[in-house]
Amino acid sequence: MSKHEFRCRPPLPESSSGKRKAAHHHGFETELTLYGRSYRGLVVHSSAHDERKMKKLRRLLKEDLDTITKTKADHDLIVLITLVPLQRTLLP
Repeated sequence: MSKHEFRCRPPLPESSSGKRKAAHHHGFETELTLYGRSYRGLVVHSSAHDERKMKKLRRLLKEDLDTITKTKADHDLIVLITLVPLQRTLLP
């Protein structure tokens, strides 16, 4: 770990809610310059945010899969409805 990087310990189990895991946080401190002035920058990363994002992505992927599956089923039905009359006219 560099001198500008730090990690925060998660809360003790008795202080976390029973439903959720305790989030882990880690951050990075650096100096940046904006418009000629120096500022101390701090970025904090939370594992709880990652879990929420992953849950949303999983939900969106499932919705997309359901839509694709329904579209394919509709397409297969259309093909079947179209081919049956053609087969009857083409075959003796």
